[in-house]
Order: sequence, then structure tokens, then C-alpha cells
Amino acid sequence: MWPQSDIDMIDVTTSNYMNGSNPFLAYYMSVSGHFGYKKSDNSIVGKHWNLVKDLPYNEETKGYLATQIELDKALELLIQRLEENDLLEDTVIVLLADHYPYGLGDENIETLVGHPLDAVELHHTNLIIWNSEIKTKTIDKPCMSIDVLPTVYNLFGLDYDSRLFMGKDIFSPTEGLAFLKDRSWVTSKGTYYASTGNFTPKNS
Repeated sequence: MWPQSDIDMIDVTTSNYMNGSNPFLAYYMSVSGHFGYKKSDNSIVGKHWNLVKDLPYNEETKGYLATQIELDKALELLIQRLEENDLLEDTVIVLLADHYPYGLGDENIETLVGHPLDAVELHHTNLIIWNSEIKTKTIDKPCMSIDVLPTVYNLFGLDYDSRLFMGKDIFSPTEGLAFLKDRSWVTSKGTYYASTGNFTPKNS
């Protein structure tokens, strides 16, 4: 089947590291959300189609949402297995998208977001760092994937040489920064668009 099931991935792997008293690190890459998003192209879309078929979107957008249901159910299974093995309270889950769903098309993404997106905002994704025991906190300053590791290191109180990392702890008081391949960048003060050479202040 294509794409492969995230649920199956979790199901057949958790016993590899949830079977002892040693600390573990498990890295998963989700593939169930891979494009295309038509039922004819994607087995995961067909699997969850009944849950999205009545939504007010076109077929591809509904298909994309169907594939995300697979990831959601995979995370549900992971949390369930952690709980069954008395590991949930001691486990931190870090969830990060490595890119926006470019296979969905800009127009469909804008439909889901609810407003037009420029070439920089299109790349906006979320980072989730979760543990069942920690209090929810939302950080809305710009950051990027290189900031994840120093953030997690500091949350765990690990000693490391910060000079070896380009990123910064997201919880630190330093100003956030995110930059793109084309040299556009975003800070809390606004966005610089390399394609036009223009800077747009935040809330302008």
C-alpha cells in the first residue's frame, strides 16, 4: 500500500523500546500524509474517507485531512502503549513538520487556513513538545527546526556546548528568528521578503 500506515509503524515498533527499564529515544517519520490526496492515489485517504466526505472542501483537501487522521490515530496508539507500560509520565513527545503540504496546492491550503498566504507565511508550521504532566504554554515568537534541539536539551537540563548549535532555546528571552532558503526572514518585528527587497513590520 502507498503511503504506508503510521498506525502500523507504531504498532510493530513500540515493543522494541518499551520492554525494559532503560531510557529510550525513538525517532519516527510520518509518511501517511504524503501526497497525492485523491482516493485513487492514496490508500490512507480511502481508509478514512467516511470521516471527511461531508466536509465543505474539494476532494484533494478532504483527502489531505483524511491522511492526517491516520497520524492522529497513530499518536493515540503511541500514547496508549506508553500508558500501558507505565511510561507516559516519563516520556516527552516532540512533533514537528519538516515542510508545509506543498502537494496540496496553495489555493487548497489557503482554504483550510481561511485567508490568503504570502510566500513566507506559507511555510508556517507548528512545533509541539508534549508531556502528560507539564502545564500547557504557547510560544508565538518565530522559530525554526534548528531551535528544537537546544530547546529540548534545556528542558531536560542537559549540559551541552551551545557554540556547536546554530539554534536557540525557544523559551529563552532572545528574539525569535526564522529564515527561508531564498533569504527571506521573520522576527517578532516583521518579515523581510527577499524576492522584493521589502520589509513589512508586524501588525502593519
